[in-house]
Amino acid sequence: MQNLYTKSIDYLKNRKVFFRKKYIEKIENFSKTWNIVVLEGQRRVGKSYTILGFLNYFKIDLKQVFYINKELDIFDEIQNAKDLEKLFLQIEKQNSIKYIIIDEIQNIEKWEKFILEKFTQKKYKIIITWSNSKLLSGELSTLLTWRFLTINILSFSYREFLEFKNLENNLENFKEYVKFGWMPEVLLMQNDDLKKNYIENTLNSIFFKDIVSRFTIRNPKLLEKIFQFLQSEVGNLVSITNIWNYIKNVFKKEVSLTSISNYLNYLTFPFLINEVSRYDIKWKKILDYVSKYYFSDIWIKNIYGFNFAKDIWAILENLVYLKLIWDGYKVFVWEFSWKEIDFVAEKNWEKIYIQVCYLLSSEKVIEREFWNLLKIKDNYRKIVVSMDESFWNTYEWIENINILDFLTK
Repeated sequence: MQNLYTKSIDYLKNRKVFFRKKYIEKIENFSKTWNIVVLEGQRRVGKSYTILGFLNYFKIDLKQVFYINKELDIFDEIQNAKDLEKLFLQIEKQNSIKYIIIDEIQNIEKWEKFILEKFTQKKYKIIITWSNSKLLSGELSTLLTWRFLTINILSFSYREFLEFKNLENNLENFKEYVKFGWMPEVLLMQNDDLKKNYIENTLNSIFFKDIVSRFTIRNPKLLEKIFQFLQSEVGNLVSITNIWNYIKNVFKKEVSLTSISNYLNYLTFPFLINEVSRYDIKWKKILDYVSKYYFSDIWIKNIYGFNFAKDIWAILENLVYLKLIWDGYKVFVWEFSWKEIDFVAEKNWEKIYIQVCYLLSSEKVIEREFWNLLKIKDNYRKIVVSMDESFWNTYEWIENINILDFLTK
C-alpha cells in the first residue's frame, strides 16, 4: 500500500489547477473550525480540481496530505475503513500528516468510522467529497453526527469560463458557453467532438452508477423518459400528473404516481436536476405538487439536441437560476392571480423578483414581462433579464438587464 501514497502525491503534483477563489476561501474558513468539510456536487463538476486549487493556493506541503481519490483505478484496493486505516498508519510513520482528503468517499465501505476517529483527535483538517444530493443529507448527518460543514460545488459559471479562457464578454463567447456548459475537463478540450463525447459519457455514468445501480432500478427506460420530459419542460411548471400523462401516452401502459415520484427523487440524488417549488408570498409557505425543474449544468439539456432560436428562452432561465444559486440565494417560483414570476430569490433578508425572456420584441411582450412585477407593491428589487442589447435601463422603475451583464456581475 505504500506505493499508493507515492501515486497520490504524483497525481496531486501533475494535475491542472483551477483557482476557484470563492470555493477555496470557503474551504479555508471552514477548515479553521475543525469541522469536517464536505464538498458536494454532480460528477465531473470540479470537486477534485477545487481541492487541488486549495492545496496550491495556500502552498500546502503535499507530504502533509493524506489523499485518496476513489474515482481513480489506482485506489481500487482501498475498499473499506480498515484499508484506509492501514494505509494511513503506514504514511503517518514517515510524514507529519495535517490534511486528510478523500474524494468520492461514499465508495468506501464504513468510511465514517475512519473519519470520525480522526475527527475526535483534533489533529487533522478533514476534507471529503460526496456526489450525493441533499435528498440524502439526513444520511450524511447521521453518519457524521452533524460534525460537518457543506460546500455545494457548481460547474463553471459564465464569468469563470471567460476568465479561464481569457475571453471577452460578447455574444459569440456566450453561445460557446451555452453550447457545452463547462465542467473543468471540457475547458481543457479543444475538439467539439471530444467535448460532446465526454459529456455524453458523464451523463451515462450519472445515470447508471449514481441512479440505476444505487437504487436498483428495474426500468431504466422509464427513468430516461421522465428525464427527457423534464429536459423539454425547463421553465415550465410540472406536476407528477403531467409526467404520468406523458408516460402513459409514450409507454401505452399505466405507471403509478408513486413510481414517478420516486424516479423524480432519484434524478435529484446526483445533482442532475434541481426542483424549484412554488412560494406563497402572502402566507410565506412553500406550495406542494407543482414545481419547476432546472439542470445543474446546461450541457444536460443540450445533449438531446439544442436549437438556439427555439430553446434559448429555456436556457436563459436555467442560467439565471444557476447564477442565483451561485450567489447564495434560495430560489422559488411564485404564482398569483394566475400570473407567474419566474424567480423569487431570498438571501439575508434580501429579496429579488426576476422575469426572464428572450427578447423584448414588442409592446405586448414588454407589457407581459413587466406587468407581473408592477403588480408587486413592496420595495424589493425587481428585474427583467433578456438578450436585448439596447433597451432602457428601467421601465416604470423595474430594471432591465442584458443576460450577459447579469451573468458576469
